[in-house]
Amino acid sequence: MLRFTIMRSVRGFALIELLISVAILLVLSAMTYQVFQTTNNMKALDTESLKLLTQLRTARSFTLASKNASQWGVRVASTSVTLFEGSSYDASNPSNVVSTFNRLVVASTISLAGGGSDIIFERLTGEVDQSGNITLSLVASSSVKRIMTVHHTGIVEIQ
Repeated sequence: MLRFTIMRSVRGFALIELLISVAILLVLSAMTYQVFQTTNNMKALDTESLKLLTQLRTARSFTLASKNASQWGVRVASTSVTLFEGSSYDASNPSNVVSTFNRLVVASTISLAGGGSDIIFERLTGEVDQSGNITLSLVASSSVKRIMTVHHTGIVEIQ
């Protein structure tokens, strides 16, 4: 009889251990998921900021190199960026290069001198009339953002 009672308490103790172990694993999994989600969001924001920076620098380089004897520019929309040839944006031009932002990122603010969302580089100098700031932010948290500054000289930097 004594032996049966001891065996029963041992089984109960093992069940409690198992439940505690599962609870600890669930807590650790939840914390790991949160860290992964935050890292994924920040990586997406950094990648899209570099994508926009690259498109702006490419347009300036093409203009300074007089590629196709033309000016080049970039149009920024809330969910995409378009590299285009010419002194104005033409949506039907087949040479346009459209890059869509990651679904986690949006261009939340486009604040350029003269308004609009096109940045066109001047031949020979690489300067722009539409200097200003472009803010990329996370869709889930607009307080997490990267600000891209386009200077009048055509130089672009991420703050």
